Amino acid sequence: MAMTLRWVLGTVLAMVFLVVAAGNVWTVIGFLVKRERNSAVPLVGGLCGVAACFLLPVPLAGDWWWLPLLLDYGSVPVFSVSAILGLVDVFRERR
Repeated sequence: MAMTLRWVLGTVLAMVFLVVAAGNVWTVIGFLVKRERNSAVPLVGGLCGVAACFLLPVPLAGDWWWLPLLLDYGSVPVFSVSAILGLVDVFRERR
């Protein structure tokens, strides 16, 4: 029973990751192509992907826990860009 539950929960979390990550990519594409501003969903997709990596009973899946955080634009990439832009603003204000 526990193995079935791990498969079900892991698969559901992986699907949530894929849907949220696709939505975040769609948000970026919409901005680049049409200049329309939409909001990305920060961290939800990446954290669901991390949980799926640890829950799914697939050998070595837990070793790749960091990959969903990099692939989902709403996770590490958006926070990295925000940190860089914040630092740029700080240095501009000091001049």
